[in-house]
Amino acid sequence: MWTGVPGEDYLNFGSVVVSGDNSKLMFNVTCEFCQAPAGFNNRPFVADTNGGNVTDISDLFPVDLASSWSGWGNMALDDDGSKAFISVLRSGGEKNIYYKDLSSGNNYHAVNSNDFSNAWLNHDASALYLGKFDAGYDDILQRHKQGLWWAQLGGAPRWYLDIHDMPCNGMCDNLNALGYMGNSKRDDHTFFVWNSGAPSNICAGEDCNHNALWHSQLDGRAETLTDREHYWVSSYVGGWRGISTERGETVLYSYIDRKGDPQKLVTVDRANRAEKELTWTTSLNAIREAFITPSGRYVLVRGTMGSAGGYHRQTLFDLLHDSTRDTWSYYLPNNTSYISNMALDRYYYLSFQKAPNAIYRIDTQADDNG
Repeated sequence: MWTGVPGEDYLNFGSVVVSGDNSKLMFNVTCEFCQAPAGFNNRPFVADTNGGNVTDISDLFPVDLASSWSGWGNMALDDDGSKAFISVLRSGGEKNIYYKDLSSGNNYHAVNSNDFSNAWLNHDASALYLGKFDAGYDDILQRHKQGLWWAQLGGAPRWYLDIHDMPCNGMCDNLNALGYMGNSKRDDHTFFVWNSGAPSNICAGEDCNHNALWHSQLDGRAETLTDREHYWVSSYVGGWRGISTERGETVLYSYIDRKGDPQKLVTVDRANRAEKELTWTTSLNAIREAFITPSGRYVLVRGTMGSAGGYHRQTLFDLLHDSTRDTWSYYLPNNTSYISNMALDRYYYLSFQKAPNAIYRIDTQADDNG
């Protein structure tokens, strides 16, 4: 455990991210009662994972930041911890993604655009996956340019998946039918949810069961990864923490097959489309976070699962040995605020607000002697 930056009661840790090689942490500190010139109400920091070399990188924020509470987000590190990314909303409405080269201290635009506020990185941040976006009406296409976008680092956004190429029930211009789930660290594998039926607010019966897990690469050719469409598929499982293995061979997803069924958390083998069920729940919003590590060996879940319906702070699924266990989290206070991704198939980090106001490193391979 280390307490790092916050030293007063009104300073609290927020989100926390770890680089893939476990060399760097990125986190934010909230300061509810800070007033200019004392500093931003939210400040991003980077530090070594042993708590050393804590560095305030709030100079990434533009002078016209809309709000230091809500005008920023989407912190990210590349795998070797050499670049730190953050997205901002400026007072004029522009959305920008910036990054800091941590060796030089210089700041740069990550994407040459004022329209995107989210980015998922590949392993070395040479590519940024920007999620779904409507770029407006196109005179040549005679319709809106809607779908998924990506960019090379420092480059302009590129459109690579057109929702009008997807199966639909006639409402093919509904961008809400697409839920972006995330990308693999290598080889540009994209995973997303697509609803080919009527929107959930007007569908009835079997007409509601048209949600499925889909896959594409940057050529925009999409394919479903499931043999069955479902009542609901989560677009929030995995995310930046890990939607798939490093090269996209295995993907994590969660679904409700038919209305009233339990929610299942499963992995899918992209090559043979085989599902492997990990756990299930009947509670609403029970699985708070779930992600798969780049190696594909582990899935980390926290939430209410299984027939006992018990609360599990953090449960580690070992897919190699088909085993599950708690990750020593029963030793920790229960007021966890945020959980990081996992580095090296071993370490993840928890931040706490209020007491104990600290960041903890969890070593999932430690024994009783640490």
